[in-house]
Amino acid sequence: MIEFERYGFVKLTSDVFSSFIQYYNKMKTPLPSSLHFTSINAWSHTVVTYYKPIGEHLVCFQWDAPEKRWVLIPFLGVYEQEKINAVMKEVLLLYEQWHIPLVLTDVAEWMRPFYEAIPFFNWEVTCDRDLSDYVYTAEDFCASLNEQKVRYDYRYFIRKYNPVLEIMRPEYAAECAAFIHENWCIEHNCEECVYGCTVVTEETAVACVDKTGANGIVVRIDGKMIAFCIVNACCGQGVFQFKKTQRGFRGINEYLHKECYDRFLSGVNQINYTEDMGQEGLRKYKCKLAPYTLYPRYEMRKIEEAGEEKNETKSSGITDDNSGI
Repeated sequence: MIEFERYGFVKLTSDVFSSFIQYYNKMKTPLPSSLHFTSINAWSHTVVTYYKPIGEHLVCFQWDAPEKRWVLIPFLGVYEQEKINAVMKEVLLLYEQWHIPLVLTDVAEWMRPFYEAIPFFNWEVTCDRDLSDYVYTAEDFCASLNEQKVRYDYRYFIRKYNPVLEIMRPEYAAECAAFIHENWCIEHNCEECVYGCTVVTEETAVACVDKTGANGIVVRIDGKMIAFCIVNACCGQGVFQFKKTQRGFRGINEYLHKECYDRFLSGVNQINYTEDMGQEGLRKYKCKLAPYTLYPRYEMRKIEEAGEEKNETKSSGITDDNSGI
């Protein structure tokens, strides 16, 4: 069991966004969608995060409950090699006490060379295509919104259904949770949500929308919710973080895209539409949305050198359940 508080780490809650944003603001290159505060907070019921400033960076460890392991996520702050080397040196002192494997997750392509250049480090690097982000340039995304069919479907939706748009507010959390139950859970079983409960995740995102740097909209027809969307913007990138719609309304996706982009994302350079999680239908949809680039999220596991003490989880008394949190 790791007592993170003993080492000066604090458990992440939705109230600490202001502590994170100062480090995000130092990063000029876009991050994986999973490293945006909105996502970290929303998934906190299944991936618990502890954070602490070390030097000029924010260092975050996570208990990854689905995988039953402790992981390190990329340092938040300025990426200069000497500074990355310095903070990793401090982190290694912690690992020497904890005796757990050093596993770094959610590493962006541009971050990888910094970690590979750390002296005396060898890494085993892997990547899961299902967790790669779909990223569109803002220009290509806007061009897709201006395609004739997209414009027609957008106008058709407004003309046919006379929708009412409301800005997302925390008090909509319970209603959004019920909406997900009725429109998502009915078509999926719980075993499909291998990374955590979709209802809890998106309900948390809505409940904390005013605290996490996110924005969103709710769409109603005749007073009934038929869609909602939550987006955020950071480091020059806009992310469509969470989106749910009721089937049967032609043009609803086009409406969500245009309204969210125009209201909240018009100043970004890129649009991140997150991963497809290996779902065939979702993959086809994201591939057709606009010309895209897949942004991988690498996992880097430090390879032990000959003679180096083995970092077995059991050697520190850490169990394979969340009693380690």
